[in-house]
Amino acid sequence: MDKYTNTYEERQSVHDMADLGMQNHLEKSQLSENVHWAKVGPDAKTNNVPLFWLVSQIILCPDYVVAINDKLYLIEVKGTKKLKLTDYEKLREMYTKAIDLQNQIVKIEIALMYFSHPNAKPIWINFEKLQEMWNSIDKFEEYPEKDFAGKPKLYKVLPFV
Repeated sequence: MDKYTNTYEERQSVHDMADLGMQNHLEKSQLSENVHWAKVGPDAKTNNVPLFWLVSQIILCPDYVVAINDKLYLIEVKGTKKLKLTDYEKLREMYTKAIDLQNQIVKIEIALMYFSHPNAKPIWINFEKLQEMWNSIDKFEEYPEKDFAGKPKLYKVLPFV
């Protein structure tokens, strides 16, 4: 099982359940890779370049981009109800940037998709709803491990089924 208590090597040797769920969902939706969607987020499991994990500290990139019916969806994929503060901040920044382009070119939606297991029906949460959930929770939880700078990894547990 992929847990924060596992070593980096142990975590990379296990399939990403939420990513498998997203790929299954896209396939069932009959959407084609590199035609309707692309996996664009930094993923240490598929990109074994040394220090690749630093990419997500520098660039602002969702896990998936889906373009259908003249709409662009930027999607973060999760297999846990725990959303790290850094992931929320990334989504918020994407949302803020998308507002500037909204309706000028195409409709853009920032969202999170939650998969409880690889074959689960996903839970879709657009950023506006995610922001309401996030702001309704006062308490931050903290992972026992620290981030690369030695700071606490803060998260909130999202209140969806």
